[in-house]
Amino acid sequence: MRQIVLGAVLAVALSGCATFKNTPRQDYTWEIGRACGGENAGVNRMTRVDPDGRYYFLGAGAGEMNWFRECMTRKFQETPYKAWLEQHKADYEAKR
Repeated sequence: MRQIVLGAVLAVALSGCATFKNTPRQDYTWEIGRACGGENAGVNRMTRVDPDGRYYFLGAGAGEMNWFRECMTRKFQETPYKAWLEQHKADYEAKR
């Protein structure tokens, strides 16, 4: 009985994962992170982006971590979220 319950929970969890989609803020942050990674491939190690756009990353040292934060800040300023969202509005309207 225990195996059946565990199997059912696992099946629901796996099928549910396919339905999760990023928020627009997550997609924006991931895109900015990829842009910074393109400037310095060794630094971009984003591990997670929360639905509100808060991001987490790994760095080998303080220099890399500071560089990545500065790059993200610069890219956020170059392409503000509202401008990015306007450019990608069709992508999110189609997903509804």
